[in-house]
Amino acid sequence: MSRGRHAKPSSLPSASTLAAAAPAVLVVAAAAPGVGHQAAPAASAPGTAAPVASAGLFPSGTARASAHPSWVMATVQVRPGDSLSTLARRYYHHAGWWPRIWWANRHQVANPNEIRAGEAFIIPVPRAPRPSTVVGALHAIPKPPPPPPPAPAPAQQAAPVAAPAAAPAPVASSGIAGAGGMSAFQTCVIQRESGGNPSAVNPSSGAGGLYQFLPSTWQALGHSGLPENASVAEQNQAFQQQYAQSGTAAWAPYDGC
Repeated sequence: MSRGRHAKPSSLPSASTLAAAAPAVLVVAAAAPGVGHQAAPAASAPGTAAPVASAGLFPSGTARASAHPSWVMATVQVRPGDSLSTLARRYYHHAGWWPRIWWANRHQVANPNEIRAGEAFIIPVPRAPRPSTVVGALHAIPKPPPPPPPAPAPAQQAAPVAAPAAAPAPVASSGIAGAGGMSAFQTCVIQRESGGNPSAVNPSSGAGGLYQFLPSTWQALGHSGLPENASVAEQNQAFQQQYAQSGTAAWAPYDGC
């Protein structure tokens, strides 16, 4: 079912405004086949009486025997595609005069936006509708339903907060040199010379420390005291000094590294 709409103005519209704004309100059912539609007589000027039709056709197709009242121009049957606006344009040449047709047929047309094919409508003589007729016709149009409320936005799930990584536990200093960051050769020398004990001393040669430096070699590298009494960091420094001078020659022949 196709429908048009008559907008409700805030104040009484003029006939020209209604003509410009009147939509085409389509009928809501098909017309009965084989039923004629009475031809419309020429519209007279607004405010003047038009010739009165002698009879009109009803849905049954039978002619009305009695004469119309003096204010009726014609009785017509609604055709598919008709609306109050198109009927007013057809018979009055003013689409905005549709409230006058509605008022004459208001007992069978509750909603001006819905007329049915096959209904018999009275077409009053051409005349602009009264302001009260316009108000009544516009108020008879049902108000559109309110728009549906907006759908609630989907709740955003909060991303889980990652627990802070546990700080590495401090490594207790045991005095034993580790192999972290050392070359394979340096690690091998430590294991073969001292077994990882920075305080180890060879009682036969007097060599001491992780790398078993002789006291003379230790002092020649610029270190004081004895290697076994020095810190691990200082012993590693002495190894790097000796390695820079002679490479693996100081330990490889004896340790097999």
